[in-house]
Amino acid sequence: MITYHAELRILREARALITHPEHWTKGDLACDSRGNRVATDSPCAYAYCARGSIWHTGNGAVGAAVNRVQKRVDAVSTMLYPCKASRLLRWLHPHVARVIESEQRTVIYVNDWLGHDAVLRVFDTAIAQLEELCAEEDAIMLTHDRIRLMNRDNLAYAEAQKIACSDTKLATSA
Repeated sequence: MITYHAELRILREARALITHPEHWTKGDLACDSRGNRVATDSPCAYAYCARGSIWHTGNGAVGAAVNRVQKRVDAVSTMLYPCKASRLLRWLHPHVARVIESEQRTVIYVNDWLGHDAVLRVFDTAIAQLEELCAEEDAIMLTHDRIRLMNRDNLAYAEAQKIACSDTKLATSA
C-alpha cells in the first residue's frame, strides 16, 4: 500500500534537487553541467526539470508512488495556474473557450513556460497538501492502534473473568 508519507518523501527530495536555479532546467527531463540531455538516473545529471526531479527521486521507489506524485503536482499546477480563454474568444467561440479552459496545466507546462519560481510554488503547495494528509493518516493509524489495544485488553479482561468465574465455580463446588 502506498502511503502519503511515501509521496511526501519523493516530493520533498524532488524539490530539494531543483531548489537552486542552477540545478533546474526546462525542455529536458535532465541535463549535465554543460546542458546536454541525459537520463534522469545518469550519474552525470546536474539539473532536472520538475518532472525529471520526481522521476530521479522515485527511481528506486514503487512506480505507483511516482505516478501519484506526478498526478498530484499536475492537479496543483492546474489549480494554481488555470487556463483562461479571452473574453473575445468566449464570445466568438464559446465551445472552443470551454475546451481551452478545461485543459489541465501540467507541471511540464508550468516548468517550461512559467519558470522556476512557479515550479517551486507548485511543489510547496503539493507538499503542504501532503503534510495535511499525512497528519490525517497518522491520526487514523493511531486510532486503529488504540482500538486494537482496547480489543486486546478487553479480550484479556474477558479471559481473566472466565478464569476467575471458573475458579469460583470450582471453589464453591468443592
